Amino acid sequence: CPVRWRRAVLIVRDARSVFCSYYNFQAKLGNFDGTFREFIRDEEASGYGYNYVGWLKSWLEASNSTSVHVLKYEDLKSDAAAALEPVL
Repeated sequence: CPVRWRRAVLIVRDARSVFCSYYNFQAKLGNFDGTFREFIRDEEASGYGYNYVGWLKSWLEASNSTSVHVLKYEDLKSDAAAALEPVL
């Protein structure tokens, strides 16, 4: 999160859903041709330079100097108007 931002909206998603989506994305790109079970057990395959937890931590740490409003993807999907109301 760039320090120069005073306010930001961070959309987060359940990590289990992120991982399933990431598996499907990598499979479609042809980067992995095994099963999901093989994918989650293969550190190299499931990584591909992406660290969701590290990314999330960087935003949460930035919230000390930046106003970060966290929105859950699942809340946006179920009722976008209600989820966005506090932001607007």
